[in-house]
Amino acid sequence: MKRVILSFDYEIYFDGKNNYEALLRNTEQILEIASVNGVRLVFFIDIAYLVRLKSTGQDEPFNLISNQILRMKADGHELQYHYHPHWVNAVYNKHENTWKFDQTEYAFSDMVEKYGIEKAKEDFTEIYKFFIELTNYKSNAFRAGGLAINSHQTDFIQTLMDNGFKYDSSVMPGMKMKGRYISIDHSKSINKEIWKFDQDSGFFKLSSGIKSEMTEIPILTIDSNKIDVLHRIVASVRYRLFHFLAPKRKQYLGGTFDHGIVESNFPTSITFDGSGKADIIIMKHFTKEAIKQGKQLLCILSHPKSFQKESFYLFEAYIKWIKSKKSFSIIGYKDIS
Repeated sequence: MKRVILSFDYEIYFDGKNNYEALLRNTEQILEIASVNGVRLVFFIDIAYLVRLKSTGQDEPFNLISNQILRMKADGHELQYHYHPHWVNAVYNKHENTWKFDQTEYAFSDMVEKYGIEKAKEDFTEIYKFFIELTNYKSNAFRAGGLAINSHQTDFIQTLMDNGFKYDSSVMPGMKMKGRYISIDHSKSINKEIWKFDQDSGFFKLSSGIKSEMTEIPILTIDSNKIDVLHRIVASVRYRLFHFLAPKRKQYLGGTFDHGIVESNFPTSITFDGSGKADIIIMKHFTKEAIKQGKQLLCILSHPKSFQKESFYLFEAYIKWIKSKKSFSIIGYKDIS
């Protein structure tokens, strides 16, 4: 049985604007599509944002977002923990309805270097406790904000184990991004569908099996060099034809930190973010190719904040295609043994 995890990072853009309305609106439509099609999704909740909303007295967005999260739970979707540490010390400007972030606090490792491991662990744990109190729900999977996990891995993994996490889903094999404030490098990660890791091995290598272990469920990436040339050409022709006939999509709006990126590489993957109708051709193509490359567990990462009108069509079309395949099932982390 081929298994697909449809995961979403539930967060706003980090451009300083407090634009939670788009998050609520897009997520509502995603939930409706899931309900109509009878599928269970996974939402990695950026709960530190809610902590700051509450602490700055923003009751309306806090209640609206909290209610939507509780609806996810009531509808049977999985709630998992997503941690962006730059929210810990974010400053809110009430008059302009904007946030000011410290870009040197992007990753857990940044917090370790600035404040020490005990303070970094304390912040991580306190925010997770807030998540549990709000949802009455314990996560078993974690995803790091920005997928920033390559530094202080021993401390990071210990923190995850201390909080009872069984799975990490922060690795995107092949990804690399370097800038003034960030250095994220998954280029040396193994590229399997699932693997065990520990504090000695770090996130990117197989565990020796001697120490306590966690399980990595990486974000799906495909080795494009292994795709048959003929299959690539056929998919490209079909895509170009569909793209020509389909309505032209708008690029999604939103910004992020200005990290002064000087080097980046995002490997071949699947996402609904900012996608158009023609992309269903590519998504089916990459799914089939991933299976050919020996992957029976596919974890797809998207962001409600980045959905546009065509993205919803693509999302539903992909779900229906997966459900039409008797050998496929849509699962969550709690289904993995």
